[in-house]
Amino acid sequence: MNPLRGHAQLQLVVLGITFALLDVVFLAALAYSVDRAGAWLVSKPKSARRVKYASGFLLIGLGVRLALVEKN
Repeated sequence: MNPLRGHAQLQLVVLGITFALLDVVFLAALAYSVDRAGAWLVSKPKSARRVKYASGFLLIGLGVRLALVEKN
């Protein structure tokens, strides 16, 4: 922000709107990419099975880590 460029409130509003628009564009691109990846995984049962097993092992590993964490 630069006080020489006008009102600080207006600069903050413009900054907020810019951030919100960029965030919407990013999230839309992310949603589209995840949708395409999901469609690809559904079309290939072997890949879907591998993802299922990998996510299962990840959740089990996180559960074991959580169980072994010492409380302070």
